[in-house]
Amino acid sequence: MINKEEYIRKFNNLVKKIKEDRRFFGASLVIIVLIMIGAGSITGNLILKSLSEKSKLENKLHLTDLERKTCQKNLENCKNTTTNLSRQILNLEDNISSLTINLSNCKWEKENYRSSLDECTEIKNNLSEKLDACKDSLDHILKDLSELEKKYKKLNASYENVKTNFAKNKCCPDYEYYAATNDGNILCCYKYNESFICGAGNEFSEDKVTKLKC
Repeated sequence: MINKEEYIRKFNNLVKKIKEDRRFFGASLVIIVLIMIGAGSITGNLILKSLSEKSKLENKLHLTDLERKTCQKNLENCKNTTTNLSRQILNLEDNISSLTINLSNCKWEKENYRSSLDECTEIKNNLSEKLDACKDSLDHILKDLSELEKKYKKLNASYENVKTNFAKNKCCPDYEYYAATNDGNILCCYKYNESFICGAGNEFSEDKVTKLKC
């Protein structure tokens, strides 16, 4: 590429030669014109090339700026996403902490319930043993009671028989009724109107008096 200083130098040398040899003045003039035209063309090409490179550079800068803005927008979106994720992580950590506490409480309650269940089971078993013992005792008591009832019936029958025979011996044939007092005495009775007179003139109700079969 021919710079400005070299171009001027060559131009001055050419003028000097023309002055030295005027025979080539016409040809030199033509050459000068051609050189000037060529120089202009070169300068124009240089200017166009410079403008083209500048345009490419500007386009490249514009594209780079667009990419920068896109990256910046993506970065902001990433920051927002990161912030949201951080909040969600904090919320999840809080939930995990609460669930952990609840789990610990549930385990504690479970242990208490298990302990209470064991105690209730032990009490139930003890009560079952006592109930079985009571049933055995009740069976013996019922059995003894049955025996006692049988003995009582026999004794009562014997007592009634003895009492009736004693009343017959004491009251027949003069009296048709008799009454037994609480202290075991046998009183002979007779019926007067709607009343029963027993012993030494004591009046008894009908349900307290027994009819004799003399």
